[in-house]
Amino acid sequence: MEISDLLYIGKLKNSQQSDKEKGKSFRITVFSDYESLLGNLKNVFLIYTDHSVRYVEIDILRIISENQADVSILDDDIKSELLKEKQVGIYLDEDELNAISDDEIYYDPIGMDVYWNDEAVAIIKSFFYNGAHYVYELEMNDKRIILIPDVEAFVIETNTTDRYIKVIDLDLFLNI
Repeated sequence: MEISDLLYIGKLKNSQQSDKEKGKSFRITVFSDYESLLGNLKNVFLIYTDHSVRYVEIDILRIISENQADVSILDDDIKSELLKEKQVGIYLDEDELNAISDDEIYYDPIGMDVYWNDEAVAIIKSFFYNGAHYVYELEMNDKRIILIPDVEAFVIETNTTDRYIKVIDLDLFLNI
């Protein structure tokens, strides 16, 4: 495989972190043509400014916006290399791109309405993956912020076309 066979989809930078947290996560920015892939990226090629190439596994920690996320690099050797770089190109090969099937396409829940008892009560402000499932940060209509897990016990419907979710048992989180 040649570098010219890879698709340039975005950039990886060091996250703005304290010295204590440096190297634990990195910020990924994908170009607008590849935003729908952001939540499903697992294996990518990193091309450094000296044109060296590394194939790495990443873990999405938190979606920041439709084209940005904080990620963890699962190889410790590469983390130390990345700390020396300001920015690294992110590339996919065509096989990896094709491996992300249509039913796995990422949707961005930020800004989706939240319905409880047939009433719009909140919007999704942000979300993150806690290692087991996604967790939504909701801004209630009264401006309170609560967190709810995206699991069947609480999220009973997700409509990506009309951009809303329906929840049950929200009172469990409001009375904390």
